[in-house]
Amino acid sequence: MGLITLDVNISWPQKDAKLFISDGPPEDFSRIGWGDTSHQYVLYTNGYKTAADELVQHALASKNVERLDTLIFPILFLYRQFIELELKWIFLIYSDADRSVKKSVIGDVSHNLIKLWQKAKSILLEDAMPEERQNLDTVEDYIEQFHKLDQSSFSFRYPITKNLDQILNDEQRINLPNLRQRMDELYNFFNDVDGKLSSIKDYKQDMEQYFFEASDSFSWSDM
Repeated sequence: MGLITLDVNISWPQKDAKLFISDGPPEDFSRIGWGDTSHQYVLYTNGYKTAADELVQHALASKNVERLDTLIFPILFLYRQFIELELKWIFLIYSDADRSVKKSVIGDVSHNLIKLWQKAKSILLEDAMPEERQNLDTVEDYIEQFHKLDQSSFSFRYPITKNLDQILNDEQRINLPNLRQRMDELYNFFNDVDGKLSSIKDYKQDMEQYFFEASDSFSWSDM
């Protein structure tokens, strides 16, 4: 008897089969690698958030304890990844630091949500109104809660550490509708601040261009 006996009634890996093919009807394939960096970044971020939302919906609709207890890991990982990318976006797009500094900072903070939030928060505070500062405190609390649950982006990707120790040792109950609601609130917050920061950035660039052109056309003979 061989080591592996293939059951003819189920599908098994096929010799010379390709994992990634591009032919077929349009509704059968997805596209990757199109658009500029900013566009792709948005696709990644929205993809993680949307996938988590749909997994939550599927898990709840199943009313199956086993399904609920297995899908929670990709759900939490996807939501965490969504938050991490949003925070990095704020820093990478709206920080005045040059490219080399941004590379250094991103390398230093790695997957640490608290460190990433502090970098983003410093940018958000520059033009924040008093009532907006209260919103930042609320968002900070959300991020701290997620960071406490998973400090290194490992807890929901692997069941064990690099030292082969079990990561999750205490049973916890997580209400999925509540989690999705909180993530929707963060999504709305990030969308709002991105729009405002983009407008401020455009305004500053327009002013810089205006004064550059004005100074370039200035002549002492006009005095």
